[in-house]
Amino acid sequence: MRRDVNPLLKWLIYFSTRSRAIGPGFLTSQNAAYTVQEIEKLLRKSNLKSFSIQKDFFGLSITGKNQ
Repeated sequence: MRRDVNPLLKWLIYFSTRSRAIGPGFLTSQNAAYTVQEIEKLLRKSNLKSFSIQKDFFGLSITGKNQ
């Protein structure tokens, strides 16, 4: 997941959940997700020599190399 997803998409998914128990958990997870800038900041502090971050439909794909 990524926190900066389109708000319309976020609410569409929230309201389309069949179980009312899932909706609040979804919003909690969504609000705890990272943005690209936050992930970049964390990865720059890691031991990775190179990395790539791509925005997906609803999340982030991260690849990295150690050497």
